[in-house]
Amino acid sequence: MKNDKVSVGIVSDGTFLLDGGAVFGLVPKTLWERNMKPDRRNRVRLGLNCMLIRTLNANILVDTGIGSKEPEITKEFYGHSSSKLATNLRKEGISAKDIDYVVLTHLHFEKCGGATKMDREGNIIDLTKKNNNWIVNEKFEVRNDAIETLLSTIQKIRIKNPVSKSGYKNVMKYLATTGINVEIFEHDKMIKSYIIGSSTPDHLATYMIIKNNKTPYAIHIPGFNGFLSPRYGVQNNILNQNLWRSTKVFDLNSNEIKKIKYSNLIDSKNSYWLTCYPVKVRDFNNNYINYNNIKVQKLLNSFKKINCEAFKKNKKRIANSKQIEELIINNDTLRTYQISDSLSISREDNFNVKRKFATLNNGDLMLIQDYVFNKILISIDEIKN
Repeated sequence: MKNDKVSVGIVSDGTFLLDGGAVFGLVPKTLWERNMKPDRRNRVRLGLNCMLIRTLNANILVDTGIGSKEPEITKEFYGHSSSKLATNLRKEGISAKDIDYVVLTHLHFEKCGGATKMDREGNIIDLTKKNNNWIVNEKFEVRNDAIETLLSTIQKIRIKNPVSKSGYKNVMKYLATTGINVEIFEHDKMIKSYIIGSSTPDHLATYMIIKNNKTPYAIHIPGFNGFLSPRYGVQNNILNQNLWRSTKVFDLNSNEIKKIKYSNLIDSKNSYWLTCYPVKVRDFNNNYINYNNIKVQKLLNSFKKINCEAFKKNKKRIANSKQIEELIINNDTLRTYQISDSLSISREDNFNVKRKFATLNNGDLMLIQDYVFNKILISIDEIKN
């Protein structure tokens, strides 16, 4: 429908599959399957149709489809591979940022799922306290300073001022398209939910809106000059799991170490194998050598609080890098790699700090500093008599 002032059209988010019995209820299958043939799992394909209303003053989207947040198992069950809404909106000449209002007819997943999204990389940060330790995404230990900063922020944030009428429209658009949804739970009950957005123009406050509230605010921490989104693990509008991870690589007492095998891949003569209880040291030819007890004890004491500088997202960065060393501690294997010349002109080489890439047990790529790791990556000459 279209006139001089209003146009109404259908924009699709694609299709999905739903059980035919759930769709047609009491209608006998022998009747409805004449028009809608079910698949072998008794599912029928339905359209995810949203309505786009355009007026002189606003673009209004009615319903938002399933969206793109569903896990793979749900996508397979409902036969919905990916969201088509954003693509089909672009075909109409508008983007998500151009939508002024969203109307949800009801809150079934196929109607409201596209109203929110993960960050641009599909990341979720799930911080859970287990046995007095904080865990991120049920995988990694959380940095103490990061969680303490976040908890302090949640406690101390205050409303600075409501967003002005002149800025309301733009702020709401940015919150809807680039904001990060924050949900706080006590046990299994959600007690607070809000969306954190970008900084105010003066960078002294941060935009936010509370769930089920129509008024966006500028929030701040009294006495702190700066914006708050980085405290929530946001970097360039992307949630970065690595900002939360503890950088701990080794934290071992000397009596916890059973064996050390150091392999220098540049010069094998520097390699050795050290076993404890009793201490024995063999060289790269598997010959026992005389060792200095004080130097060996110093090495064993050096595995406390060994941290990497940072985790790197792209493990492909070491594809063309030369492996330098391999260090086996008990059942853990650390491998170090030279930072290739093509990567040397970067922040990694600022301040003339010597660094390497490394992996632990073939896990995520780490950036390590020679100053920290040289005390455990030592040659056989440093423990000889």
